[in-house]
Amino acid sequence: MTDAGPLFVSSGDLVSDRRYKAAVELAARGDFAAAADVLTQTVEAAPGFATAWFALGAIRDRLGDRDAAVAAFRAASDARRYRR
Repeated sequence: MTDAGPLFVSSGDLVSDRRYKAAVELAARGDFAAAADVLTQTVEAAPGFATAWFALGAIRDRLGDRDAAVAAFRAASDARRYRR
């Protein structure tokens, strides 16, 4: 992930956007478990935040949790359903 993460698009919620950015910073420092925890909280609060779902999938893959990574990537694809 780059320092901004994958293509960033706002969730429309300032708190969720800040959590996403914090998770990207945690991942950049190598704390993938913490980043996954923060991203999980982010997508619970903003289920239509495809960028966060994609980042969560990438981090779960990095952690070796392939099934959870696939589920997150699918949620990223499906996130358009939650758009307001």
